[in-house]
Amino acid sequence: MKAWTRNSRLAAVALAVFGFGASLSALASDDAQCAQCRLEYESCLLNAESPNQASGCQVRFAACVSTLDCPVMDI
Repeated sequence: MKAWTRNSRLAAVALAVFGFGASLSALASDDAQCAQCRLEYESCLLNAESPNQASGCQVRFAACVSTLDCPVMDI
């Protein structure tokens, strides 16, 4: 049960960081917003504890860059 609580807390923190980054990126220029997508992706990967969480990072990154119509980035 402790592991589930720890994982849920980490997921909540990751979502909060992602949401905070998204709100900050709404105020920045397009290039800065695209760079913010990359930073959020890297932060997500560093905090991912399983391959499923890592694949979730990739999905959020793809959604972020496609919404902003960013140029192709290597990940």
